[in-house]
Amino acid sequence: MGLRAVKRAGPCLVLLLLALPAAAETAYVTDELRLGVHALQDTSDRPFANLESGDAIEILEWRRPYARVRLEDGREGWVRAAFLVREEPAKRRVARLEAERDRLAQELAGFRDGSDSLAARLAALEQRARAAEEQAAQAAAELAALRADTEQDRERLAQLRYSLPAVWSAALALLALFLGMGLAAWWLDRRSRQRHGGFRIY
Repeated sequence: MGLRAVKRAGPCLVLLLLALPAAAETAYVTDELRLGVHALQDTSDRPFANLESGDAIEILEWRRPYARVRLEDGREGWVRAAFLVREEPAKRRVARLEAERDRLAQELAGFRDGSDSLAARLAALEQRARAAEEQAAQAAAELAALRADTEQDRERLAQLRYSLPAVWSAALALLALFLGMGLAAWWLDRRSRQRHGGFRIY
């Protein structure tokens, strides 16, 4: 009796499990399909929305062969479950990969622009460095020339130091001679006048 009850209850339990709301999950409309969304569970009414291949929807409840879903705009309805897949369709995956490729290409272009800008700044710095080196070399050459001129001036000054005392000595000797002669004449004249009462005899 117990076994018969279990056998009779089995199909009922299966139907009950199928009727239970499923946990919310994401599903996709399979490739190359327009799927209508209906207000009635058996989808016998006119669809109020159409889903394109690759559209993502939220599964609220599985009731084979139908599923209650929530659209991205928040509306809820029923669709045929056979056209829903849990894996992302190839069309949507390709679109996502192409978008990712475009994003990476833009980032790469930005990196290239940044590297070009850095290269330009580096070239400008190198040019400034070369200009600074040229200016330093020119300044060093001018400094060497000034040092050479200064050394020549020192040599000329040394020569003048050695030559000027000889001229001065000759001039002083002549001056001393003239002064000596003048003093001797004055002294002889004074002695002569003292001897002769203040009169010169020559």
